[in-house]
Amino acid sequence: MPSVLVVLLLLLLLLLLSAGAFRVINSSTDSVIGTHAVFEPYEAGYVGYYGDPSNPSAERLNEGSPYSPDTPRIFFSAPLQQSCPGMLGPGHNGEFYCFSREYGNCDRRSGLCVCNQGYTGLDCTACQPGYFKRGGLCFAKKSCPNDCSRGGECDYATGTCTCAPTRRGVDCSQKFCAFDEKCVSCTSTVCLQCVEKFYVDPTTQTCVSCARYDPRCLSCNSHMCLTCADLQLNSVRRSGARRIDQPLPEDERLREFSQKFVYGSQDPRVFDEAESFTLAPAAYSSLPLNESSVGCTQGGNADAGWTCSSFAESHRVCGHRGVFSFVSPLYAIAEAAGSITVTVQRSGGGLGRAALLYDLEHVTTTPGDVSPSMFYTSSQRLDFFPGVVSLAFKLQIHDDHVLGSSKTFRLRLREPFVPSDLLSVAPATLGNQWR
Repeated sequence: MPSVLVVLLLLLLLLLLSAGAFRVINSSTDSVIGTHAVFEPYEAGYVGYYGDPSNPSAERLNEGSPYSPDTPRIFFSAPLQQSCPGMLGPGHNGEFYCFSREYGNCDRRSGLCVCNQGYTGLDCTACQPGYFKRGGLCFAKKSCPNDCSRGGECDYATGTCTCAPTRRGVDCSQKFCAFDEKCVSCTSTVCLQCVEKFYVDPTTQTCVSCARYDPRCLSCNSHMCLTCADLQLNSVRRSGARRIDQPLPEDERLREFSQKFVYGSQDPRVFDEAESFTLAPAAYSSLPLNESSVGCTQGGNADAGWTCSSFAESHRVCGHRGVFSFVSPLYAIAEAAGSITVTVQRSGGGLGRAALLYDLEHVTTTPGDVSPSMFYTSSQRLDFFPGVVSLAFKLQIHDDHVLGSSKTFRLRLREPFVPSDLLSVAPATLGNQWR
């Protein structure tokens, strides 16, 4: 009888232990925190099933996932319900794929795509490095000799080079036009065409830079500049100069923009502030723009007159009416100084005439603290005559002889307008509104 009791106690103990395996966890009344099931990864490169662990394809690696965004992985018996990006299936073998069998398999435990060799990405539609896409599929690249010597394009399917017009040879290492490395079209005796911003010198059969006419000259011949373009479009300041790029002039190197981008940025906004340059009319041919550029200052003799002096510019035949901005975003002056000098500049080399008005906005100042002009004038108009690229004017500061905190006011430029000067060039515009 005691032995029967021992057996019954053992059976009861086993039943209690086994019943613990079916305990409901994560319920609202249970304080015990459930542990998610962890799936062990398969051996690298192999998947299979019970009784047949080998896989002749050996093409995928399922790592599983201890968590799931849709179904809690608490019970090992939970059904495989996850969907993969672009999931397709089930196929004839019951498997699910990401877009197609060629791309990869869908691990329905985790909802992740397991990409085949050569494919990558969340949905396995991208090619791994060393592979190229053709017909929607990824193929291993065949290397070209010397990587085409940077003088052509490699056909990764055949491993052969398609040379640029200026190169020849199996690896595109030989120059077709030996006259000049910038010559892109030639015969056996003469160079016919050079790369952009260069022209053929008929006497030497070499390529000469159009910068001899103007740093912004885009195309030219041996006699004159034909078209102009903003140097900002060359991306020299964004990603560095190419071998064919000429050094930037000083005024272009110091040019400021309203937005900052890291060196090498691919953000298209880098080009948003490029300006529209045009070729100066024939009337300017006798005197280049930079030889007539001046900066003017008002009030030097305590009157409304302007005193002008030469201003260093690189523009010669390429220019426009200008983009206007303040030279500095911030000015400060002692109240006892009596006046403050503010400078407005325009880009474009001073081509043509333009004018604009400015407004004074009181922030913490009052009309008793500052006036929008000096005592010798009431005009708030700035006239930029041809050749004038900078105007410096004064505002009157009124000292009340009372010590107090600093006060602030703002200046704002209005939209420029164009007085009649018979020039057919683009209208003037406002730049960044510094105050």
